[in-house]
Amino acid sequence: MKQLLFTKITLFTLPLLFLIACGSKTSYEPTLTFHENGCSYSGPATVASEFTLTWIIEDSGHSGFVYALVTLDLGKSVQDLATIPAEDPPPSWVTKLDADYQTNPGTYPESVDLSANARFHEGPLYFVCFFTDEDFAMGAVGPIDVKK
Repeated sequence: MKQLLFTKITLFTLPLLFLIACGSKTSYEPTLTFHENGCSYSGPATVASEFTLTWIIEDSGHSGFVYALVTLDLGKSVQDLATIPAEDPPPSWVTKLDADYQTNPGTYPESVDLSANARFHEGPLYFVCFFTDEDFAMGAVGPIDVKK
């Protein structure tokens, strides 16, 4: 009788624990997603100096997509960054560390190594997002701290 009760409890408990564990999982992979009207970030609030960014571009009808990984001068914020002109070089208060361009929707892994980037000294990171058919940034996300 005890064996049957133990088996029933086990058969009920294990799937329940599995569902709880899956439902509480948070994203620890830095992920930048381009949507029709901008971009969003999911992942940790702090990244290592070397990480892989998963860049997801949803089908939106835009002809090209650009992200830039940047730091900002003191006194500037993500709100300032979110509407900068789509020009290179960026404003003087922005330090561009990395950037990439794609023309097709899809998922693209990008390796980022800040320890090998002479322009990175300190400060939180920000992503700024552009559509190539627009004159200004379509959004920005951050700050994301860097683990030393």
